[in-house]
Amino acid sequence: MRPAPESPDGAAVSAVVLAAGRASRMGEEKLLLPLGDKPVLRHVVETVDRAGLRETVVVVNPRNRGAITALVSDLTRRVVCNERFQDGIASSIATGTGAVADDSEALVLVQGDQPMVTSEMLQVLVSVWRQERPA
Repeated sequence: MRPAPESPDGAAVSAVVLAAGRASRMGEEKLLLPLGDKPVLRHVVETVDRAGLRETVVVVNPRNRGAITALVSDLTRRVVCNERFQDGIASSIATGTGAVADDSEALVLVQGDQPMVTSEMLQVLVSVWRQERPA
């Protein structure tokens, strides 16, 4: 992973990848389905890593924890399990937010099932946040 683009204030920004959905509409774990040469979630985590943020935290559920941990073990340092995933996406956001490094000043939430988001999009988002510092 390349270092995060430096800002004048050195603000650290983490990423939380949400991958703890119930997979109820699809009937199977869409994050593990192939998209080209690799699974959907692998594309997403690689993209986030290329954006050069402080860290990447992937939030999983008890059912997909093993498969996703194996899928991203060489890419990300932290996979956290949302035991309350059935309570909805807010519980996954809370789990991921609670797992980011103490020195992170902001975080970017990334849906695990959106492989068309690019690292450049994430870098622009962070750059604008660093310049504007909205509440």
